[in-house]
Amino acid sequence: MDSVKRILFPTDFSDGSQAAFRYALKLADFAEASVEVLHVVYPETEPLDFPVLATKVMKERTEAAREALKGFIDLGLSQVITTGSIQHIPVTPIDIEIGVPGEVIASVAARDEADLIIMGTRENHSALDRLLGSVTTSVVRKAPCPAWIVPPEAEYSSFGSVVFATNLLESDPFHLIALSTLLARHDPVFRVVHVQKAPDEETELSLKEFETLFQEKLPEISATFHQTAGNSVIDEIDEVAGRFDADLIVMFRSHRGLFSRLTEPGVTRKMALHTHFPLLVLK
Repeated sequence: MDSVKRILFPTDFSDGSQAAFRYALKLADFAEASVEVLHVVYPETEPLDFPVLATKVMKERTEAAREALKGFIDLGLSQVITTGSIQHIPVTPIDIEIGVPGEVIASVAARDEADLIIMGTRENHSALDRLLGSVTTSVVRKAPCPAWIVPPEAEYSSFGSVVFATNLLESDPFHLIALSTLLARHDPVFRVVHVQKAPDEETELSLKEFETLFQEKLPEISATFHQTAGNSVIDEIDEVAGRFDADLIVMFRSHRGLFSRLTEPGVTRKMALHTHFPLLVLK
């Protein structure tokens, strides 16, 4: 985690977000990183006849959010300090912005040169979330840096077991090498998983070629390679993660057009909505 020095943590003040904040503080402690805590206030619909009133309302909402954000941070810090979960208290600057959350979070991450975004997700999602995407999936799609998604039940651990989902692209072994460098201090065992959706599926690499290339480049890194078959990539990855008691799932986001996102949501977005394991989404 040596390359992670600036973490952006967006929050909506929910219980799930508070749990994810404790996770972020522990990760920041390990990485010796700062955590910028961000809350986005939705803009007030401004009636044309009452612009002054709308401005006043937004100012009041922003100040209330600022106080709530300070309380949110104090609670999270007190919880991890009381339990002795961290050795050093990360620097936690705060930021209040106005706008649409997914867009603002991605913009702030770019502006402040965040190395990583960490955010929580809800246990339940509406039908609209599943169709159009939640704030979390919007951030995953637009973020200029990796996004680390923390489900409510997740507990921070040493990442001894990491599931790496691959589409068997030629670039994937090098992505895994970069990931092994990122997590080197944790000394994880990587479980490289490819889900074959059809017997005649064409891929740029075979799983055996992936394994051979990785072992040639980094023979000292522990990794096992697994191919499964099934119609649901998410279910298969989830099963492998459960079997190996994974501390983290790692996936790459794909570039998809709006129409394809509406009619056939990407696997990464679906996983961000439904995962029970911490999920790191890389560009």
